[in-house]
Amino acid sequence: MAPISSGAHPDETTVLGAITMYIETSSQRTRSKTCCRRRSRKKQLPPDLKELLEETVTRVFDVELDHIRMPTRGRARVAIARQVAMYLAHVSCGLSLTETGELFGRDRTTVSHACQVVEDRREDPEFDRALQLLENITKILTFCLPAAPAPEEDEELWDA
Repeated sequence: MAPISSGAHPDETTVLGAITMYIETSSQRTRSKTCCRRRSRKKQLPPDLKELLEETVTRVFDVELDHIRMPTRGRARVAIARQVAMYLAHVSCGLSLTETGELFGRDRTTVSHACQVVEDRREDPEFDRALQLLENITKILTFCLPAAPAPEEDEELWDA
């Protein structure tokens, strides 16, 4: 798998390779059920959503995880990777701009700008295809991965 370099766009192999690596490592993590069907959609998201998104885009865009988490913009490659992560949180996971901003420690207007930048870059067919793959796999990872069994004391909540 060859990560994308500055100015290049991720191809399907790069995106799928990053996704495969994430799925392999995520199977070692323990997930807890954080929701009941009666709770809001935000509560149904995995507790490690930010890490899931950051790890996926860092692999696809070949940037350091520490750079993504920096409070400053950083280099262009880091900025676009962070913008893609925020875009995925907003579009694929259905978080509001405010919720996405809180998740990433940014203002909602920064998230709005990030989404606009990513949408503008979608005019490039290669970038659009890579982003489409990322959107699809983000939906699968956030909503379809099995959760760990609920603790016994909460069992009656899950049976309701």
